[in-house]
Amino acid sequence: MDRAILYERINSRVDVMISDGLLEEVKALYDEGLILNSTAKQAIGYKELFDYFEGIISLDKAIYDIKLRSRHYAKRQLTWFRANNKINWFYCD
Repeated sequence: MDRAILYERINSRVDVMISDGLLEEVKALYDEGLILNSTAKQAIGYKELFDYFEGIISLDKAIYDIKLRSRHYAKRQLTWFRANNKINWFYCD
């Protein structure tokens, strides 16, 4: 898939996740005291929203960072999969 299209889809997906309740989900975990060094807290979306709840960054910055980290993760996945010549790629528009 064209990278620009992929990144736009990622950005749109993050917007949907926010509107579908990601903020409330992470807030509930934050309020319950999710252990700060836990693996779950480091997940894309959780880390950025914890920073927002702690007043370190704005909500807009948190959402921007979620999109950015998601795009970087997708790029790392593509790099990893491209190194495997056994992968059968399906190209879509």
